[in-house]
Amino acid sequence: MSSKVVGRKRIQRRIRKKISGTPSKPRLSVFRSNKEIYCQLIDDLNVQTLASATSKGANFSGNSVEVAKEVGKLIATNASSAGITTVGAAITQIRNLVTNAGGTTVLAANVTSDGTQTYNDAVELSTGNITVTT
Repeated sequence: MSSKVVGRKRIQRRIRKKISGTPSKPRLSVFRSNKEIYCQLIDDLNVQTLASATSKGANFSGNSVEVAKEVGKLIATNASSAGITTVGAAITQIRNLVTNAGGTTVLAANVTSDGTQTYNDAVELSTGNITVTT
């Protein structure tokens, strides 16, 4: 195997030690290649992909940030239609945070952002803090 593949496998093992998806709280996996972006909601207990979205073959226009936003909306729609309302992930730093789930967004961790945070629906903070640094 090439050193690139070995390095990627090492990163995957390190992430799996910290994050594991369940049927009620699947793991969100995002892969960005030079041309496309792929998202999956994964149940690691049953080794199953519960929902997915990709920019491949879709008619998304704009720069890569706009395409990523559209893929994010698509994975949210697919997750909602699959009955998934909570996703487990470890996000350390985000630029902007906007919620619009039409229900309740549950934040079970610290949220740190150096951009704007807009909550268009009810937010339940089960643990942690929400901070904005400018």
